[in-house]
Amino acid sequence: NWLFPIFLEYVVSPCRDYGNEVSWFGSQTVSFNVFCRDFVYFWCYFAHLLRNKSVENSCLSHSAFIAIQYVYSLVPLIWRVLSALTKIRVIKDNRAKKVLYMKLLSAMISIATSILGNFTSFLAVLIVWVCLVAFGSLYGSFIETKFDWQLLKSDSSNFYLRDVLIFQNKWLYYIGIFLNTILKFVWVM
Repeated sequence: NWLFPIFLEYVVSPCRDYGNEVSWFGSQTVSFNVFCRDFVYFWCYFAHLLRNKSVENSCLSHSAFIAIQYVYSLVPLIWRVLSALTKIRVIKDNRAKKVLYMKLLSAMISIATSILGNFTSFLAVLIVWVCLVAFGSLYGSFIETKFDWQLLKSDSSNFYLRDVLIFQNKWLYYIGIFLNTILKFVWVM
């Protein structure tokens, strides 16, 4: 009941302002890039099978197929960038705009280098890829913790959290910060 309206809002999000639930949904759609690549392979595989052609090496050996596969997988990412740029455009606070630009840039660099990492096995590219993914994950985690979760306040009575806590056990917040950072890194890898 709630998913379809949020999906429709997300579809029009590059054209108008939207709420946090649409922003969250947009971030989740970026995870679909792996599904999109697999869907293109699935389509190619069964199209060859239905035409009684040899399936082996037909889908993975053609550079045109690989290009279509990656272009199609970028659709959710491009849509997320467009909707994020719309959100940035309507924000009045320049500091918040800079933070969102940097968060968007770090996420795009991480995802782009992840896609490029699939095309090469050169050690230098892989090292750069791991460094950029690590930076993007750490920066994205920091921004989410500091601005989205309103934590990491140095003047708080609760050590680097915030003064008003929903959960009594402070360790839940520290575990959440740690897991967010690790899972963000693993997700991009």
